Amino acid sequence: MIRHYVLIIVGVFWPIVVFDAPYSTFIPLDHTCESPAGSIMGKSKQIGNHKSDKKKNIAKTWKTKRRTKDLDQIHSDMKPETAAKLLHQEVDFDVTGCAQHYCLHCARYFVDLKALKEHFKTKVHKKRLKQLREEPYTQAEAERAAGMGSYIPPKTVEVKTQSVEENMD
Repeated sequence: MIRHYVLIIVGVFWPIVVFDAPYSTFIPLDHTCESPAGSIMGKSKQIGNHKSDKKKNIAKTWKTKRRTKDLDQIHSDMKPETAAKLLHQEVDFDVTGCAQHYCLHCARYFVDLKALKEHFKTKVHKKRLKQLREEPYTQAEAERAAGMGSYIPPKTVEVKTQSVEENMD
């Protein structure tokens, strides 16, 4: 027995003749057919199948993925009144370690006190302390560098690892 069917592929309708084809894959010709876009024939509404737009700025994505505070921001956090607030924060369940174990110099939260103490011994923390010894760059220094005054070399600031309080609750 010969049956006439229409094969629907991406909005294009092709009449074909098939011998005893299953009804689940083909639609009879007497049935009115419309594409998912709503028109009988036309361009498919599918746009952008490839994810190339995400790959274009991959270097920028990786550079900003784990971005931490800049050195001048950390210098402002090291002031006594700001440091006290950061080291004694309220419990926040959205932050690692409930915001109770914070490295002031690296601007990082840690899971527990042991992880914080281990961090103080790492090369990453020691390098950050060395970077923080130099005074932060100011507008006055930028003006002197542009010729609006005489050059004064940046001062060194004494930076020590923060003290850790062990609570035995």
